[in-house]
Amino acid sequence: MPLRWVKAMHDWADRLPKHKPLMLPVLIIQGTEDRTINWQYNIPRLAGVFPNHNVVYIYGAYHNLCNESKDYQDRIFNNILEFITN
Repeated sequence: MPLRWVKAMHDWADRLPKHKPLMLPVLIIQGTEDRTINWQYNIPRLAGVFPNHNVVYIYGAYHNLCNESKDYQDRIFNNILEFITN
């Protein structure tokens, strides 16, 4: 794991709780098999910064959602399209 990545993760974890809430709408798409980040921990923290959020869980998907199978990609992109058109 590159040291830059570890530093970026540490910086993000330090800055996020200090961030003032932003009211813009945010879509969070999360794969339930993601083993790269601790999404069960992160999602509530993101919700605190983005109170006007919507979380979509893609069951069975991993971390790099755009590189998942076509079925997952279709679900991901359909959720994004629905979010930006509503």
